[in-house]
Amino acid sequence: MRPSAAVSTLLFLVSLALGSIVGIVLWTSQPGGDPIAVVGPLGGLLVGIFLPASVKVVAQWERMIVLRLGKFHGIADPGLRLLIPVIDTPMLVEMRVQTVPIAQQQAITQDNVPVVVNGVIFFKVIDPEAAALKVQDYRAAIWRLAQATLRDVA
Repeated sequence: MRPSAAVSTLLFLVSLALGSIVGIVLWTSQPGGDPIAVVGPLGGLLVGIFLPASVKVVAQWERMIVLRLGKFHGIADPGLRLLIPVIDTPMLVEMRVQTVPIAQQQAITQDNVPVVVNGVIFFKVIDPEAAALKVQDYRAAIWRLAQATLRDVA
């Protein structure tokens, strides 16, 4: 379970419990019950739905690109981050060294000898904004570039 999911679940349960407690206190404090006392549990339910959606935990090895209404808003560093539900869209970019295997490639050398080569790509994202916004799928782009380069070198 991702840290964000655990924090969101905990926030949902706590806000639902607090809203229910407030509703019960309001309901029992009024003789005969008051329709306004329903606001407590309903408010707790609404807060319980929107608060977990607004809290995200960014892991140490990730950076979060925040798009506000589709436009770049900023890069969030690791830690607990608050987003505006429905308005902010998070995109996580992994900053650790990643590996991608290159399948076997058949190539012909300059002296017309057929060879079969395979390889592994090691790469690390340096600029998360460029990786997320300037390339549709940076992992696939790196893999295809490495495949083409491997064929050209052989």
